Amino acid sequence: MSDPKKKDTSFEDLLRDAKAAIGEVDNERKALKDAHNASAIGQISKQVTAIHKTFNQVSQAGMWVYNNIIDPVVSSGVIGWPFRTYGKLWNWAVYKEDAEGERVFSKRNAGLMLCATLAAGLNVGPIMTNTAELAWDTAWMATTTRTETWYLGQSQEIYPDSNIFSTRGCESITCSDQDSIYFRIKPSIAHNIRSLVQDGSFFYSDFVAAAIPNDTNSCEVTYYGTRAKTFVRGFDIYPQILNVECSPLSVNGGALQAPQQPAPAMP
Repeated sequence: MSDPKKKDTSFEDLLRDAKAAIGEVDNERKALKDAHNASAIGQISKQVTAIHKTFNQVSQAGMWVYNNIIDPVVSSGVIGWPFRTYGKLWNWAVYKEDAEGERVFSKRNAGLMLCATLAAGLNVGPIMTNTAELAWDTAWMATTTRTETWYLGQSQEIYPDSNIFSTRGCESITCSDQDSIYFRIKPSIAHNIRSLVQDGSFFYSDFVAAAIPNDTNSCEVTYYGTRAKTFVRGFDIYPQILNVECSPLSVNGGALQAPQQPAPAMP
């Protein structure tokens, strides 16, 4: 009869050898994998896998955005009207009928349509801003333009990039916080249109500002806008000067006086 202990020992040896062999196979497989990953082909394969994974994730995110945001917006009534209109315009522009009456996709028309879309997209912001400013300035000019006498000091360029100037003054030589005022002088489409119609030239804010000398001046100011401090301080909406004619005040005996006009000749 065989010895049970010897049989158990042989089985344990076989099991240990099998585990060792499996460990060697795993180590060799890991070494081969590391060598493959370190090779050029392995690096390319890894990058392709990452790109494929990223593409799948982006595609899934895009489908979610389309199904939950884009499609409901485009399908809605008023909000989706511009998108549906553009879709009709796109189909009209890029598809042409051939001799047999079949609608054929035109690469040339699609490219031109794409360029036009990009150009419009880049300019839609400035166009909307300028249109809103034109409407705002025109409405204010039509309802609040007036000519008054103000005592103004020197003008100052406060936004050089936009060519915007500021000047300040009061209703009288004796100035207080109750009758003081800040004016703005800025270029705008509405100002240019008015200047072309009335004066035959464009509106140049720097030339208007130059008409206010570095002195205390009695000025006939044509302007529009509100003087309410709520608008001026709360919303940064200042009255805008359109025209100005100034006469510097002369110093006579220490007191500021307006220059005297010559008396009319006696007949």
